Amino acid sequence: TIDLRVVYFFDFQWALNLGIQTSKHSYNIKPDGLTNVNLFRVMAQMKYYFDTHNLSAPITFVGPHLLAGAGMYKRTDDIGAGTGEGVIQEEQIVGFNAGAGFELTLKPKKTFLSLEAVMHFIEFSDQYDPKFAASGVPDKSGNWYSFSAVLMFTW
Repeated sequence: TIDLRVVYFFDFQWALNLGIQTSKHSYNIKPDGLTNVNLFRVMAQMKYYFDTHNLSAPITFVGPHLLAGAGMYKRTDDIGAGTGEGVIQEEQIVGFNAGAGFELTLKPKKTFLSLEAVMHFIEFSDQYDPKFAASGVPDKSGNWYSFSAVLMFTW
């Protein structure tokens, strides 16, 4: 996954996170065969940092936060990619996401390591397609989960 972000801090508790992410995956299940999948996301998220001034040092050090947002999710499937005669299918939708994380200070006011877990609530039009049932996969429903470690530089 490639993830580029710009974070704007309104104050010590609220921040706006604008990001672009792309991920490549593949699967090989009948009847499609080898299929390459590209997942592209453009997202805006609000982060809320808990006030840790009156808490113990270990909690203050990790900078816990919650986040919620929305974005454009695009999925591109290259069905049958292994045959050289792949069929490209694209779909773009609006989805929502929510999560939590920690921000560790590596160099005060300069460098941080952010660890986040985010659940993405999206519904593509073919998520209940039963075409993979014979292979033991009833459908493609379910939420996305992303876990990230991000190195942030500030100025």
